Amino acid sequence: MAEWDKHPDRPFLLNVGGRVATIGEQQLRELIDKHAAAMSLYARLWCHAPDDIVQESLIALIQADPAPSNPLPWTYAVIRRKGLNLARAERRRNRHHRAAMDLREQWFVSPSNAAPAINLETCLKQLPAIDREIVVARIWGDLTFQQIAELVGRPLSSVNRRYRRALRRLEEIITSSNHDRSTPDEQRTPIG
Repeated sequence: MAEWDKHPDRPFLLNVGGRVATIGEQQLRELIDKHAAAMSLYARLWCHAPDDIVQESLIALIQADPAPSNPLPWTYAVIRRKGLNLARAERRRNRHHRAAMDLREQWFVSPSNAAPAINLETCLKQLPAIDREIVVARIWGDLTFQQIAELVGRPLSSVNRRYRRALRRLEEIITSSNHDRSTPDEQRTPIG
């Protein structure tokens, strides 16, 4: 349980499980206010419980001793590690559930004519994992290319090249999905 304690050195310190936080309250609030949504999106790359991963990563940030000099990329690295660990656990659990489902009779049949909705998450999933990670970290994570390069362990030029290629690929995917959903009359109508 966390609680705010008065402390002579700083006006407020967070006490988490008997450990005093090494990051200031204001710095933590700013980090959460500015980046929580992007962190959740970044964590979603690996697991279905992104808010849990973000929360655990922020707790790790609070407990880090000494506090990281640049908390944003440090927190993204923790999100990545925790997300990958949770994804492995989810895959193991899903394999177990699929094996159990194969032994049971199917109760419901899914409709074969249901068309999936096209959205950005679906488009992003068509990119290689590393490209997805780079795009999300850059666009929604507000990380610099240098910070992303350190995060994914790739050279800066490689990250930049992959980012630009991924954006071109996303454009192709979105254009293709819009073209596929148009009617035959719309396909024949010239634009302009």
